[in-house]
Amino acid sequence: MKKQINKELIFVLVLGLIAVLTLGIGYRTIIREAAPEPPAAPPEIPSVTPPTATAEKGVKKFASEDEFKKYLQEAQAQAEYFGGFGLGIGGEVMREMMPSMEAPQIMEKAAPAAAPERVSETTVQVSGIDEPDIVKTDGQEIYFASRLTRIVEPMPLMEEAPGISLPKIMLPIRKQGNVNAVKAFPPGELKKDSQIDKFGDLLLSKNTLVIFSESRFYPYFYPYKDQGRSIAGYDVSDAKSPKKKWEIKLDKNTQIAGSRLYKNKIYLVTKNPIAESRPCPIQPLIMEDTPTIIDCKEIYHPTIPIPSDTTFTASIIDPASGKIEKNVSFVGSSASSVLYVSENALYLTYSYNESALKFIADFFKTKTQDIVPASFIQKLEKLSGY
Repeated sequence: MKKQINKELIFVLVLGLIAVLTLGIGYRTIIREAAPEPPAAPPEIPSVTPPTATAEKGVKKFASEDEFKKYLQEAQAQAEYFGGFGLGIGGEVMREMMPSMEAPQIMEKAAPAAAPERVSETTVQVSGIDEPDIVKTDGQEIYFASRLTRIVEPMPLMEEAPGISLPKIMLPIRKQGNVNAVKAFPPGELKKDSQIDKFGDLLLSKNTLVIFSESRFYPYFYPYKDQGRSIAGYDVSDAKSPKKKWEIKLDKNTQIAGSRLYKNKIYLVTKNPIAESRPCPIQPLIMEDTPTIIDCKEIYHPTIPIPSDTTFTASIIDPASGKIEKNVSFVGSSASSVLYVSENALYLTYSYNESALKFIADFFKTKTQDIVPASFIQKLEKLSGY
């Protein structure tokens, strides 16, 4: 009975598909016959081959800046070809940043008189892989970033002189945020140990506190002070006197897409918008006034043209020294690329446009071979190739 219902449902879907295709072809024929002849031949439009299921898969590096520009043009042409009637198909861009690693070993139980065997973690997607947050702790000290506050202070009393009027609206005064170190254990000795005049999400690796600062300050907020867009490491072995060890600045066009801490290594992903006139080289990070330059030949891309408006760069950073040990760059979309990190690899998704008709033909070929005639599937495949 169930199989009979499925057959009837498939039959109805097939009839519906045929009806839609017939109406579409008929409509195009009527419009073509009714339309007047153009006064002059339109300019020749270059043909565009849509991505196919048999296209070469994988990623490779650009050979030059010209190849990068051509890739962007092909990706744009693909998007215009489908005109909104395609399906977004996702894929994996890169998984080589994190080498194969064994699962973290479970910590041995400590003696009853010792300190707690573990400390609470902030919310993470994968156990054992830490993510930046405004609060971190090592079991003894709590580090938390206090957010920015706006304080309106009264204006000094002034008398209006003839012909001079004072502003009636007072601008808010924005004071910078900071990171506080609080002694939390034992509870009876709870107190504030120190303060770092920098604000941002935190990662804690052994005795190094890393602050990711992307705050932007605007001059019309007075007093104006720009903390800088950077990643800074502080030695907190003495929580009462934290010392800055290193700082990596972000280029003016660089944003942080995400970061993780795994086995005392920081995995940082940044993104830079692609300038069509000159998409490369890029310099996402600046260490000690020396920019990290990513050449065109070091940037990966999927072999299938995909919507690309951003160059992502994944870097491995030693939190103890701030040294950038390795990086790899690849193109993607700021709107559709999703970051995920596991114990084995770092993943970033991408999407590309696929023909809806090709998708339907593949469905009938793989899922309904025992229900619909083979001749019908062959006709669908032929139609999807037009």
